[in-house]
Amino acid sequence: MSVREVAREHLIPRKYLETIMTDLRRAGFVGSSRGKSGGYRLTGDPATIRIADVLQALEPGWHVSPDPLASQRPDPLPEEPVLHYLGKRVQEELALVTIADAAMRWQRERHALTYSI
Repeated sequence: MSVREVAREHLIPRKYLETIMTDLRRAGFVGSSRGKSGGYRLTGDPATIRIADVLQALEPGWHVSPDPLASQRPDPLPEEPVLHYLGKRVQEELALVTIADAAMRWQRERHALTYSI
């Protein structure tokens, strides 16, 4: 599928999507081909590509930060330990979910949302 098609279908600015795809290609997650039937394709098995790895390729050093200003406060907020724990759990979960997992969940939800009587 071409960047143009994906951008149009998902209402993403084409230039922004091209930047993302370039980063994913440089990280080795996708390959590209030119020409009439050109576009991008995964280079690896979707069952082995973890969402956390993709996020790391797009945003090196990424982490879930429930409160980016926490380090600037002299005293922590009462909820800070819970927020820190939850952020860590989100990162751990993203390290377990693969592209294949996400695609399956998306398919299930898509079918569930389009079901009607």
